[in-house]
Amino acid sequence: LPFLMASLGLLVSAPACAWLLPAPRGAPSLAPWKMFCMVLSDPCQQALMIASTSSTFSNASHLTLVPLKAVVLQMSMSQLGSLFSSCSVCGLVGAVLGGAFADYIGQRAAVLFGGFICVASLGVVASSSSRLGFFAAVALSSFGSSFLE
Repeated sequence: LPFLMASLGLLVSAPACAWLLPAPRGAPSLAPWKMFCMVLSDPCQQALMIASTSSTFSNASHLTLVPLKAVVLQMSMSQLGSLFSSCSVCGLVGAVLGGAFADYIGQRAAVLFGGFICVASLGVVASSSSRLGFFAAVALSSFGSSFLE
């Protein structure tokens, strides 16, 4: 519920910012909600919004789910630190491959692919019973999450 409320707050803040900021010179004078709807009608902006929201949810789940599951699997602090370090490397590799994938196949396909990897791997994180499976699922989730950024 807190994540949904944060998303709703972000969605409401966009028209509010558009209303508060002065319009650039020569720009048509539109109501903030109409300007927001005009931006949302662009498919590239829709993909960006979906990717940004998915990335935020992925990061939030990493910060909550991974440490809790690490306690259940009785991982030490150094093992948890190694896990997050390797996730950073997987994210770096995924960002490079995600950019190439978006250029080659398209932005929507890259977002869908990254989102699918993220969701599937986070499902495995929640149900994993071994440290190796947990480690692989978290690393794969970071890889998929970097496609969304």
